[in-house]
Amino acid sequence: MPIHTYIIRGLVSLKPESKYKPQLICYETRLLPKKVEMLKNIELIFGKSELDPLQEIEVVEVEGGIYGTFENTMVEVKIVGEFEDITTLLPYVLYRYNL
Repeated sequence: MPIHTYIIRGLVSLKPESKYKPQLICYETRLLPKKVEMLKNIELIFGKSELDPLQEIEVVEVEGGIYGTFENTMVEVKIVGEFEDITTLLPYVLYRYNL
């Protein structure tokens, strides 16, 4: 099962004196399940935090969950792009997972 994780590398390069541009990086990780349990009828409780850039997105429905033990292998790292000004992108890229 491949998982793509997007992060920003080079946040220090947001400083005006830096010669490096911030980069959007995609990590591809493969998961090998060792023990997996499907969860039904679960309840998630989300606390409020002003530091959470995605708190304005409402959770409509929880369909289920997975609990398990996995062996992770990082397969590939790609530079998706370099940015002059990524401040508008920051709230939406941190800890985003595509399954």
